[in-house]
This record gives sequence, C-alpha cells and structure tokens, in this order.
Amino acid sequence: MATKCLAALAAILFLSSPAAALAQSSEKEFFQRFAARWTGGGTVIRDAHRNARRLDVSCSLGQSQGTNVIRVNGSCRMLIFTRSFNAGLAYDPSSGQYKGTYVDPTSGPAALSGRRSGNALHLTMTWSKPVNGDRTAHLTIRNDGRNLAIQVRDNAGVGGPILTTTDLRFARR
Repeated sequence: MATKCLAALAAILFLSSPAAALAQSSEKEFFQRFAARWTGGGTVIRDAHRNARRLDVSCSLGQSQGTNVIRVNGSCRMLIFTRSFNAGLAYDPSSGQYKGTYVDPTSGPAALSGRRSGNALHLTMTWSKPVNGDRTAHLTIRNDGRNLAIQVRDNAGVGGPILTTTDLRFARR
C-alpha cells in the first residue's frame, strides 16, 4: 500500500513539475499540427510476402486533434479503386507513449504503440491477422506542420527482407 501511495505521489509531483508542463506543452503543439486537411500520394506495395505489386496512389486525409488525441480519416485511390481508412492515437503523458488503432477494410484493425522523437512518431503496428506473412510492421509519421509523411516498413514474409510497403507524402491544403 505504501509503495502505491509513493508511486502516486511521485506521478503527481512529476506531472506538476516544470519538465512535465514543458513536455505537455510540446505535445500540444505537435498535436495542433494535425488539425488540417492534407492531399498527396505515393506508393504502396501489395502482397509483399508473395507476388509484390507496387501501386501508385493519390490520397486525401482529414485529421483532427483534441487534448492528447489525434484522429485521421482518409482515402487512397489506386487504379480505379478507392479505399478508406481511419486511425486514432492517444498520448499518455504519464508514460510518454502513444497508443491507438489503425483500421483498414482489407487488413482489419492494427494496434499502434510507440513514442515521438522530434517531428516523428515511431509506432509498432500489430495486426489482428497476418499481413505480408506476419503480424507486425513499423509505422513512422512525420509532421513538421506543413508536410506530412507516412511510411510503413514490413518484412516480406517471416524472416524476409524489410521493405517500405507504404511511402506517402502530403501537403497541407
């Protein structure tokens, strides 16, 4: 019981410290960069673990931010098909971690977790079923306030080479 009380007191002291206020202010500024509409595109590799096909896509994103939350709704057009997707990320100031979910109608949901470093979020994606032969990939989201880049790196099958399976660039509209 005493250990729990000391841990709670330490968390309260940290969250009320100037360092915590600076960290929360920094995260607030980072979150505000996402409150925009974005257009762009790039490439996506489908079936990287089998018969990899590189597709050019054009995309639009609508993003919003709230207190410690980023929500993304978007769609990408490839050839004649359009696919919608959405994601939500929440920042936990006590751990410094971002956690959330990415949902794609073809691949299903993926759990997201990771940290921010400068202008970039570095996240691990854990799929609910195998995608490209396994259940994990690495997602990097860079946002400097004017430009947004999304990159997914994944194995081409279990033990296969690591490929950039998604490489998208956006500009603020």
